[in-house]
Amino acid sequence: MNKCRQVTKRGVPLQQDTVEMCQIKMEGQERCEKSLANFGSCIWKYLQVKHVTQLDEMRKAGHEALVLIVEEYKVRGERTRQSFYQKRSRYANFR
Repeated sequence: MNKCRQVTKRGVPLQQDTVEMCQIKMEGQERCEKSLANFGSCIWKYLQVKHVTQLDEMRKAGHEALVLIVEEYKVRGERTRQSFYQKRSRYANFR
């Protein structure tokens, strides 16, 4: 980081108000850098929370999909059993 110099390139001292302005500018840059670092950590935290939320939503959607698959499996299993018993009863009548 550039520090304010009390002397110009030619060796002529700067006026006090110019030095103060330079110091204020440097303090502003430091605050800006701290603010950017804080902003970066805020973005990081936001992305982490967003990621966890998305994972929870995917987990819930997967659970709901699994419930639907299991229900469909049960229905098809029941239909298969019913059709088996119906065919069995038809063949039993032929004997």
